[in-house]
Amino acid sequence: MKQKLAVTLLLIFVLAAASDARRSGSQPIPPTPQHLKDLKCVDIKPNISNINDCPLSGCSKSDEPHPFDTLLNEQKNIPASNKTAQPKDYSYLHNLPNPGNNYVEGGDRQALRDLGEGNMIRVVAYATRVSKGSSETCNCNLTTMADKDNHIVLIDPEGENPDSVSEDESQTAEFTPRVRLTHPTLKWANLNAWIEDADGALLVRVTGLQMFDSHHLFHDPLHRHNNWEIHPVFHLEFCPKGKICTKNSNANWVDLKPFVKPKPKSKPH
Repeated sequence: MKQKLAVTLLLIFVLAAASDARRSGSQPIPPTPQHLKDLKCVDIKPNISNINDCPLSGCSKSDEPHPFDTLLNEQKNIPASNKTAQPKDYSYLHNLPNPGNNYVEGGDRQALRDLGEGNMIRVVAYATRVSKGSSETCNCNLTTMADKDNHIVLIDPEGENPDSVSEDESQTAEFTPRVRLTHPTLKWANLNAWIEDADGALLVRVTGLQMFDSHHLFHDPLHRHNNWEIHPVFHLEFCPKGKICTKNSNANWVDLKPFVKPKPKSKPH
């Protein structure tokens, strides 16, 4: 009897710890729902050669290590939106909680919509790094740069020395290949060049959809403050050197464009 009681108490403790970990956002280990275990998508076929061939729900390899969440992929893959942007402080995303037990992986995303998922928001931040992206089920595991997302590291504009802030305290925004079909300047190479020209910290104004990357809640935690993102990004502006830009004014903001190195001054004869 004592042994059964001890086992029961241990089980309760483990389940409680897992629940607390999920709510706090620290390495959650929830079980994978059966409907996701049963969901299969065909291996990449020859006719899926670029993002135009990839369905909005995405597609995975048969040996995909993680569940294939079609609702998350559809949220990531929204190609356009006519919603009006709501100006938000950087702290808005930074302070948003996880959805808690009202959301299960692969399930209805109403608990996330209740927290703002799907709203068009505009946030001012420092962009300090852009990653080239990796193969994901939302993009049918395609491998070329044109067919993958770009991960932008955003830092609080009110802090000091943004280029020295740990990425663990960052928020995320992402360019997506479907948006780039109509907004070709929204790509890694362009933004990265302007960040380098700004000595590693470029003031930007980012407009896009608020989204909770639930995959990283359940799998592969990333180095960032939480899993709330601006994804996809539909518009990105930056503040040129020597200019003053504020979140409530359109003055001096410039749409993202390719960076052109200034020509060296010719030496006098």
